[in-house]
Amino acid sequence: MEQYIIALILGIIEGITECIPVSSTGHMIIIGHMLNFEGAHADVFEVFIQIGAILAIYTHYRRTFNSFLKR
Repeated sequence: MEQYIIALILGIIEGITECIPVSSTGHMIIIGHMLNFEGAHADVFEVFIQIGAILAIYTHYRRTFNSFLKR
């Protein structure tokens, strides 16, 4: 399967599972295994896609996070 399609699928899985109380990492690992996307490249991709999700959540809630840091 094309790497772009795998990246799209894993990105959708990460986006759906990041904001609900389930393990987004676990789902990405399981789906990655099902798509035969394993190894060092898969590990690096999973780290970077999660950093992107964390930055997106921080950007959305930055005022709330910053008010906690000021206290």
